[in-house]
Amino acid sequence: MIQFEKEEDRSSKAITKILRQTLEGEILWKIDNGRPNNLGAEEYVIGHVYKTDVLDKHLRLYKYKSKFFTDYLEYTMIEGIKLQFVDNNDNPEWEFPYSNAVDDLYRAISYQTSEVKDFFEKLLGD
Repeated sequence: MIQFEKEEDRSSKAITKILRQTLEGEILWKIDNGRPNNLGAEEYVIGHVYKTDVLDKHLRLYKYKSKFFTDYLEYTMIEGIKLQFVDNNDNPEWEFPYSNAVDDLYRAISYQTSEVKDFFEKLLGD
């Protein structure tokens, strides 16, 4: 159990570093028009799927909705964000544990890929 906790801490630190490098423009993300392979039967993507490469690993990030069953026929829709390593065929290899940093990373990537900063600079004359 201790080894797993150590790896979870390392993954959290990695997400924070990826977030910082994304905010600083060192890591650039692209919108992927495809949909992730191996989505659950009750799961679908919301918005864009983002991809980048870091240290020869392919990363994919996306927001999704899925049904969370509270009883046999009763469910509520939940939203989440997944950050994954994927192979060359976009099959998931490993998924980062969820953390608030994953949400922050999603917002930073959305900001980066939609060129909001450039829009504000042009509009406001900065």
